[in-house]
Amino acid sequence: MVKGIWKLVTPIISAIIGIYATNTFNVFAILPFVPDEHLFDICITVYFAIADIIIELIAELITKSVKNFFTSELEVIMGVPGANTNLTSNAIMTFNSQSLAEAIIKVNIRGRKKHFKGVELVIKKPAFAEMQAVSSRREVYVDDDYHVNLEALFGNGDRIESKQEFRIALIQDAVDGNTEATIYPELSIKKCNIIFKRNSAKLRTGRE
Repeated sequence: MVKGIWKLVTPIISAIIGIYATNTFNVFAILPFVPDEHLFDICITVYFAIADIIIELIAELITKSVKNFFTSELEVIMGVPGANTNLTSNAIMTFNSQSLAEAIIKVNIRGRKKHFKGVELVIKKPAFAEMQAVSSRREVYVDDDYHVNLEALFGNGDRIESKQEFRIALIQDAVDGNTEATIYPELSIKKCNIIFKRNSAKLRTGRE
């Protein structure tokens, strides 16, 4: 709706600016080869186009500034070592002969620390596997589920644009036959000012 209103308002603003600018200073009046009877039409057409461009640039700048102030972006991509995974593809994780699997979690944040206050990234434990952190990091803890304290990733800064990687070790429990589950990252608290994008991964008990 806002975009529709803006499309209606923009031509009106452009017309006001174009007419005022034409009456104030007609740049084509100094060009001897432009006929006097066409000076106004040519000038106002050009000024309209310039006004449109300037208005769009200002609107884009304001929109971007407002978006950066009021919202933050979080992308979480689950993958496996050696695989090129993105938001539009889902990883396949299979336990090896030692009943082990490893997940790589890429966390990309652009935004403000206050938006992530008290928010954790959570990956729920699948029914047939245990989860462990590969390395010890103060932002991470495991209580069956895997947790990343997103606020802690900011350190002392109020705003960051960062890419960080985490590794999760999965240990298969005893199962009867092949078993599969989809695991995915989620937020402990859902906030409207966090634009959250993610993919998912399938965890399978079949051998590599």
